[in-house]
Amino acid sequence: MNTPLPGPLNDNPNLDRWVAFPSPGKVTVLTGRVELGQGVLTAMAQIAADELDIEMGRISVRSGDTEKAPNEGYTAGSQSIQFGGVAMRQACAEVRELFLDQAARFNGMLVLGDIPEQDGDAFA
Repeated sequence: MNTPLPGPLNDNPNLDRWVAFPSPGKVTVLTGRVELGQGVLTAMAQIAADELDIEMGRISVRSGDTEKAPNEGYTAGSQSIQFGGVAMRQACAEVRELFLDQAARFNGMLVLGDIPEQDGDAFA
């Protein structure tokens, strides 16, 4: 059974609208949500770091630029995390799975779990 995508990810399914790799070792996560004092940008960085399994210091957050970032509608209190955070988590999980799958194939491994990882780096 396929799990339905959270609203913002369903509306903006291209992963490059959510996650970018501007230089080696750096990740930019993009969100249509904006900071209104509720800490949403810090929360988005924490969610991405957790899901990508990397240090939070390697992540920058780009916010509110819906030309590049997903258009998530309006920013309103806890809905930013309830909807946008869940979508960010799922987008980052998908990106991580794609990268690990590619690393496994590159190294002739059939099982993702065979690849040791540390701070987002895969070792074979």
